[in-house]
Order: sequence, then structure tokens, then C-alpha cells
Amino acid sequence: MDPRILLLVTQVIIESLPISSSGHLRLVELLMARAGVALGSLPAFFDHFLNGPTLVVLGVYFYKPWSTLVRMAWRVVNGLWHGKKSVRPEHGRRVRTASHCRAGLLLLKIVGMVLVAELGMLAWMFVFGRGLKMYENLPLLAGGFALTGLVLASEPGRRGHERDRQVGLTMPKAILLGLLQGLVYGIPGLSRFACTVIVARWLGLSPRRAFEFSFMIFAPLIVAAFTLNGLPAVLADPQAASFFTLPWLLAYAGSLLCAYGLFVAVARLALTGRLHYFAWYMLVPVAVALWLWVW
Repeated sequence: MDPRILLLVTQVIIESLPISSSGHLRLVELLMARAGVALGSLPAFFDHFLNGPTLVVLGVYFYKPWSTLVRMAWRVVNGLWHGKKSVRPEHGRRVRTASHCRAGLLLLKIVGMVLVAELGMLAWMFVFGRGLKMYENLPLLAGGFALTGLVLASEPGRRGHERDRQVGLTMPKAILLGLLQGLVYGIPGLSRFACTVIVARWLGLSPRRAFEFSFMIFAPLIVAAFTLNGLPAVLADPQAASFFTLPWLLAYAGSLLCAYGLFVAVARLALTGRLHYFAWYMLVPVAVALWLWVW
């Protein structure tokens, strides 16, 4: 079996957990190299291509809320364009009803917050993110893992999560979460999933809103990475056929199923305020990174 398949499985599965997938992937590469396993090399764009399985996981899990937004957008556009029959049909005209306007304002608020968060994230990534990534620096990687553990351990209590009645999301909070996601992107070992959800909880959002908005602002990034960099580059690569043999296809399918099952389990923990369980696990990658650095 191609040893690079292990990297594929690790990347796809770890992406569903509130731990650093890139950091863990680096640890797996180093451990396999220490064991004398010749990995070969994966193209640089293959990491973007592996966002495809993550998109499938998110699309299936968030199908109901995200499809509701799509239907809302269609109804708003259709209603504002055509209107509804007026109370006095003899006039033979259509008007834009207040319900369509209210729905349109709600949709604009949601889309606006997502766009504001994305702009904040992209601005931070462009200015600072590129210079911070140093996965070869094992002490820095261990520090990122430790920081992820501390963030998870600081998760607010479970009080009030049953009714989901905590404060709502505002534009300043959306901007802050977007900037945070851009910052996390550049620090090795630091989990975007863990940081955005936990910080959203610190800002007073309910577990459900924190979880859903975290992935709502993450989804456009991986859509762009997969459609603009990953898929076109794989299709244009002369060696692309080697990534679609039977062992690779089985690895895609198996890791996708595992990733979805894990994501559902982690979502239940997030929605009940129990992501801090993963804080104890983070001691493992910290210890492995330090061991590789020392020995």
C-alpha cells in the first residue's frame, strides 16, 4: 500500500476534530520518517484538494440550516421581484410585502456578518499569516498544541445551553471572529475549530450559534481552496491518475465515513458545552512534538 494514503486518511479525519489537522499531519510525517518509511511526496496543492471530503462532511451535516438559507434567499428574491397580490386584487398589481422585506433584512444581516468575518480573516492572513507558519519548528508546534489545549480547557460552562437563549451575534463579534480565524491560520498547532467556537462562547454566543457560525465563516475558505486550487490542479497534473486508483478511492471513502461519524460526535459535545474534553488529549501531540525535537 502507498504510505502516502496514511497522510490522506490523517488529514481528512483530523479535520473533523477540534485539534490542528496540519500540525498532526506534520507529526505523522516525522514519525513515519523516524520509522524508516519512505513517504515520497504529495503535490503542494493536494492539501487543498483534500478540502473536498471536508466539504462533503459539512454539507451533509449542515444541510438543513444552510438549505434553509438558500430557500430563504430564493423566496426573498422571488417575492421582491414579483411581489404578492395586493389586498384589493381589482387593481391588478403586485406589491412587495412586509414579510419579504423582513426576511430580506434578516438574510442580509446573516450574509453581511459572514462577509465581514471573511474580510477580517483574509486581511489578517494576508498581512500576518504567511510569516507565522513554521511547522518545521517543533517547539513552536508544541506550543501551538499546548495553546489549543488551554483554549479548550477554558470553555465556558454548560449553563443555559438547553434553551439556547444567550446573546446574539453582532457585527463587532463577527469581525473579531474573522480576525481570530485569520490569526489561527498562521500559527502551527493551533486549531481553528477549537479557537473560533470557544472564543464565540466567551463572547456570549450559545453553543449552537457558536458552532454554526464558526463553520459558516470557514466554509467559503475551503470552497475556494478546493475549487480554485485543489480540483483544477489535480485534474491538470499528469500524475493525477495515481490518486484515483482503487486503494486511493477506498481510502477516500473510508476516511470520509469516519470523518462524518466523528464530526457528528464532536458536534454533540460542542452543542452541550463539552469540547473541553479534548483539552486532555492535547497533551499527547505536545509530548510527541517535544520528543521528536529532543531525540
